Amino acid sequence: MILFLRKNNNNLLRLPTLAQTFPDALILIPFRDPVQHAMSLLRQHQLFCARHSKDKFGMDYMQWLGHWEFGLSHKNYCYSGEDNPFKPEDINYWLQCWLDAYNHALNTAPENSIFFSYERLCESPLPLLTTLVTRLGVEHD
Repeated sequence: MILFLRKNNNNLLRLPTLAQTFPDALILIPFRDPVQHAMSLLRQHQLFCARHSKDKFGMDYMQWLGHWEFGLSHKNYCYSGEDNPFKPEDINYWLQCWLDAYNHALNTAPENSIFFSYERLCESPLPLLTTLVTRLGVEHD
Protein backbone atom coordinates (compact mmCIF):
# COMPACT_ATOMS: atom_id res chain seq x y z
CA MET A 1 0.00 0.00 0.00
CA ILE A 2 1.23 3.47 -0.84
CA LEU A 3 0.21 6.33 1.40
CA PHE A 4 0.58 9.84 0.05
CA LEU A 5 -0.59 12.89 1.95
CA ARG A 6 -0.49 16.36 0.52
CA LYS A 7 -2.32 19.50 1.51
CA ASN A 8 -2.97 21.53 -1.58
CA ASN A 9 -6.08 23.62 -2.09
CA ASN A 10 -5.72 23.28 -5.84
CA ASN A 11 -6.27 19.54 -5.57
CA LEU A 12 -9.99 20.24 -5.13
CA LEU A 13 -9.89 21.08 -8.84
CA ARG A 14 -8.29 17.72 -9.62
CA LEU A 15 -10.39 15.20 -7.70
CA PRO A 16 -11.60 13.15 -10.71
CA THR A 17 -8.10 13.15 -12.25
CA LEU A 18 -6.51 12.09 -8.96
CA ALA A 19 -9.00 9.23 -8.64
CA GLN A 20 -8.37 8.15 -12.24
CA THR A 21 -4.59 8.35 -11.82
CA PHE A 22 -4.62 6.57 -8.46
CA PRO A 23 -7.68 4.27 -8.59
CA ASP A 24 -6.78 2.48 -5.33
CA ALA A 25 -6.22 5.70 -3.39
CA LEU A 26 -8.35 6.84 -0.51
CA ILE A 27 -8.83 10.58 -0.98
CA LEU A 28 -9.11 12.57 2.24
CA ILE A 29 -10.75 15.95 1.95
CA PRO A 30 -10.43 18.02 5.11
CA PHE A 31 -12.59 21.07 5.63
CA ARG A 32 -12.64 23.75 8.28
CA ASP A 33 -15.41 25.84 9.75
CA PRO A 34 -16.20 28.24 6.88
CA VAL A 35 -15.89 31.42 8.97
CA GLN A 36 -12.58 30.36 10.51
CA HIS A 37 -11.28 29.29 7.11
CA ALA A 38 -12.38 32.56 5.49
CA MET A 39 -10.74 34.60 8.25
CA SER A 40 -7.50 32.68 7.76
CA LEU A 41 -7.61 33.22 3.98
CA LEU A 42 -8.27 36.95 4.42
CA ARG A 43 -5.32 37.23 6.85
CA GLN A 44 -3.02 35.47 4.37
CA HIS A 45 -4.23 37.73 1.57
CA GLN A 46 -3.54 40.83 3.67
CA LEU A 47 -0.05 39.58 4.62
CA PHE A 48 0.83 38.85 0.99
CA CYS A 49 -0.57 42.22 -0.17
CA ALA A 50 1.66 43.99 2.36
CA ARG A 51 4.67 41.91 1.31
CA HIS A 52 4.03 42.41 -2.41
CA SER A 53 3.69 46.18 -2.01
CA LYS A 54 7.24 46.27 -0.57
CA ASP A 55 8.85 43.43 -2.52
CA LYS A 56 8.25 43.25 -6.28
CA PHE A 57 10.51 40.21 -6.57
CA GLY A 58 8.35 38.34 -4.04
CA MET A 59 5.25 39.01 -6.13
CA ASP A 60 7.03 38.10 -9.38
CA TYR A 61 8.31 34.89 -7.81
CA MET A 62 4.82 33.84 -6.70
CA GLN A 63 3.52 34.55 -10.21
CA TRP A 64 6.31 32.49 -11.78
CA LEU A 65 5.29 29.59 -9.53
CA GLY A 66 1.64 30.01 -10.46
CA HIS A 67 0.56 30.89 -6.91
CA TRP A 68 -2.33 33.27 -7.45
CA GLU A 69 -4.15 32.49 -4.20
CA PHE A 70 -3.16 35.65 -2.31
CA GLY A 71 -1.64 39.08 -2.65
CA LEU A 72 -1.59 41.82 -5.25
CA SER A 73 -1.60 39.31 -8.11
CA HIS A 74 -4.50 37.28 -6.68
CA LYS A 75 -6.79 35.48 -9.13
CA ASN A 76 -9.93 33.72 -7.96
CA TYR A 77 -10.62 30.14 -9.03
CA CYS A 78 -13.92 30.12 -10.82
CA TYR A 79 -15.48 26.74 -10.01
CA SER A 80 -19.03 27.61 -11.01
CA GLY A 81 -18.54 29.87 -14.01
CA GLU A 82 -19.83 32.83 -12.02
CA ASP A 83 -17.70 35.68 -10.74
CA ASN A 84 -17.41 36.27 -7.02
CA PRO A 85 -19.52 39.40 -6.35
CA PHE A 86 -17.31 40.53 -3.46
CA LYS A 87 -13.82 42.05 -3.30
CA PRO A 88 -10.86 40.18 -1.75
CA GLU A 89 -10.69 42.77 1.06
CA ASP A 90 -14.15 41.62 2.23
CA ILE A 91 -14.58 38.50 4.41
CA ASN A 92 -17.64 37.64 2.29
CA TYR A 93 -15.33 37.18 -0.71
CA TRP A 94 -13.44 34.41 1.12
CA LEU A 95 -16.67 32.85 2.40
CA GLN A 96 -17.89 32.71 -1.19
CA CYS A 97 -14.58 31.10 -2.20
CA TRP A 98 -15.12 28.45 0.50
CA LEU A 99 -18.68 27.78 -0.69
CA ASP A 100 -17.61 27.53 -4.33
CA ALA A 101 -14.67 25.24 -3.57
CA TYR A 102 -16.55 22.81 -1.35
CA ASN A 103 -19.66 22.74 -3.53
CA HIS A 104 -17.33 21.81 -6.38
CA ALA A 105 -15.66 19.16 -4.23
CA LEU A 106 -19.01 17.67 -3.19
CA ASN A 107 -20.07 17.49 -6.84
CA THR A 108 -16.84 15.99 -8.17
CA ALA A 109 -15.44 13.86 -5.34
CA PRO A 110 -15.12 10.22 -6.35
CA GLU A 111 -16.55 7.39 -4.27
CA ASN A 112 -13.16 6.73 -2.68
CA SER A 113 -13.26 10.11 -0.90
CA ILE A 114 -13.77 10.92 2.75
CA PHE A 115 -14.69 14.44 3.82
CA PHE A 116 -13.79 15.24 7.39
CA SER A 117 -14.00 18.22 9.71
CA TYR A 118 -10.69 19.52 10.97
CA GLU A 119 -12.35 20.80 14.15
CA ARG A 120 -13.99 17.42 14.83
CA LEU A 121 -10.70 15.64 14.19
CA CYS A 122 -8.98 17.86 16.76
CA GLU A 123 -11.77 17.40 19.32
CA SER A 124 -12.23 13.67 18.88
CA PRO A 125 -9.79 11.93 16.52
CA LEU A 126 -10.81 8.33 17.23
CA PRO A 127 -13.91 8.11 14.97
CA LEU A 128 -12.05 9.36 11.89
CA LEU A 129 -8.96 7.30 12.60
CA THR A 130 -11.12 4.20 13.05
CA THR A 131 -12.85 4.89 9.73
CA LEU A 132 -9.51 5.38 8.00
CA VAL A 133 -7.83 2.22 9.25
CA THR A 134 -10.97 0.21 8.48
CA ARG A 135 -11.19 1.58 4.92
CA LEU A 136 -7.46 1.00 4.43
CA GLY A 137 -7.69 -2.53 5.78
CA VAL A 138 -5.11 -1.89 8.48
CA GLU A 139 -5.29 -4.03 11.61
CA HIS A 140 -5.98 -1.98 14.72
CA ASP A 141 -7.18 -2.21 18.32
